[in-house]
Amino acid sequence: METLFIKPNDEIAVTSAGDGIISNTASVTCIENPQSISGKADITVRKTVALSITKTSIPTEVTSGVASTVTFTIIVQNAGPSTATGVVISDKVPSGFTVTAVTSTSGTVTWASPASDFTVNSITLAKNALVTVTVTTTFIG
Repeated sequence: METLFIKPNDEIAVTSAGDGIISNTASVTCIENPQSISGKADITVRKTVALSITKTSIPTEVTSGVASTVTFTIIVQNAGPSTATGVVISDKVPSGFTVTAVTSTSGTVTWASPASDFTVNSITLAKNALVTVTVTTTFIG
């Protein structure tokens, strides 16, 4: 056990690995009363994440009846302050499109070819981290 001496108005920074309760106990003794007495404070720690998602397509316009390759890019970002765990990205590509490839910078991609939907599982995003999912499709409409 380590003893930490603090002065009035000192601040103590606490880092936590996740949700839970941190207990802090302070003790006091004196020459006149050598028996230690203590007081305890419990602090509840909650993880906070701030996820955002954007989706773009290239090209942004296709011609009906003409086969075209369209690439959708999905970016999910965590503005924090905590790490987001178990993030799942899923998408059902619109009618007329067939998914031909899915890549992700993180996580596990699940899709069956040919398909019009996909899922990216098991993503962990630290504060300010992002994951990019690139979906290549064929449009015949």
